[in-house]
Amino acid sequence: MRFSGHFRFLALLLLLVALAAGGGVAFCYGAYEWLVLVVVAAFYVFWCICYEQQSSTRMFLRMLDEVKYHDNTLHFSTEGKTGVELELAERMNEVMGQIRDTSIARAEQSTYYETLLNIIDSCLIVVNDEDNIYWMNQQAELQLCGHVVHSVEELAEVHRDLPDLIRTIAPGKMRALRIYRKDMAVDMAITVTVYQRRGQRFRLVHLRNIRSLLEDNEMEAWQKLVRVLTHEIMNSIAPILSLSDTLSDYTQRGEWDEDNIPLLCQGLETIHRRSKGLLDFVENYRKLTRIASPVLAPVRIGSLLADIRKLCGNWPVEFQTEDDDLVVMMDRSQIEQVLINLLKNAHEACQGVASPKIRVRSFHEAEQHLWVLMVTDNGCGILPDVVDKIFVPFFTTKPSGSGIGLSLCKQVASLHGARLSVRSKVDEGTVFILKMMA
Repeated sequence: MRFSGHFRFLALLLLLVALAAGGGVAFCYGAYEWLVLVVVAAFYVFWCICYEQQSSTRMFLRMLDEVKYHDNTLHFSTEGKTGVELELAERMNEVMGQIRDTSIARAEQSTYYETLLNIIDSCLIVVNDEDNIYWMNQQAELQLCGHVVHSVEELAEVHRDLPDLIRTIAPGKMRALRIYRKDMAVDMAITVTVYQRRGQRFRLVHLRNIRSLLEDNEMEAWQKLVRVLTHEIMNSIAPILSLSDTLSDYTQRGEWDEDNIPLLCQGLETIHRRSKGLLDFVENYRKLTRIASPVLAPVRIGSLLADIRKLCGNWPVEFQTEDDDLVVMMDRSQIEQVLINLLKNAHEACQGVASPKIRVRSFHEAEQHLWVLMVTDNGCGILPDVVDKIFVPFFTTKPSGSGIGLSLCKQVASLHGARLSVRSKVDEGTVFILKMMA
């Protein structure tokens, strides 16, 4: 028969009291043999009471240790247990089961949220009041440093102003920052959120890549402008050309006063020359707006660069290819034109340099699944206030330049889903970086 815990404990206490009374009686009547038996029985009952109490205490301590160290596998065996010990084991197993279920649910929820934070295309960094980095997601590791950092000061290797921005930017405000990662310019928007956790203040820093958004908006704006200007200029030029042809015919037939013919001819030639120049200008606009969609096909990089090498003639160009057999989907003719334009610019930049050097380096970034092509020269470089404008249509620093070469390159790269960027230092040289999915 199974007794409840309280009844068993009370029964043992009453039995101990009864034995103590019986021992007193045996002592008074001199029944020492019975006294010995009563004392032994009393010690046994006392030992049973202590054992149950110690067993319960040990079970409690064991459960507290397991909870403290987050070990949810603890299970108390009920075999051979009775009374209070059995009831206590069952209750503790029930409590540990609830703790285990709650812990598993929280772990699953934590894993779910952490996975979401790691796959979003933004950099998240949690910083405490001591400027220590409490946590950062995988995108922050990949896009910023390429490895885990432990303090805000270590972010100075990304950009020297980034630590101060993280400390001083007000919550709800946004700042823009351009960083360079793997020779590629990246425009980031930075916001900060402040929150409290366990009495400690944290700053959640959110860095979002807005480079592609800016480039897409810039390209769309330029295309709209080009279409408007093309329409307006064509409407103006056609009548001028028609008039100049008519006046030329009259002059040739001698229908003008002889004294005015030279002046008229000069004026007509000027009108015609200007009209022709404007038509050429419009035609350059058309080149920007009528780039055909790329027809993608597998292209072996070694074959592509071999053909480009043949076109370089005696230019001081050195080719370095890590994987000639790498195959990339592209429109070969369009990418060839991009490479030719980049090499032509590099060659022109090296004019006047004592020992001109141009290097074309091709390699595969397996981790990012990118084919990277770098065109480097040791020419005169590009001024800092100009480098951000070189991809703008019709912007040029060359007296005879049209300003559409690099714009075409940028647009072709964009149509291929690629990125074309530039880095340059005055009197040291320039490097153009083309990155395309491989």
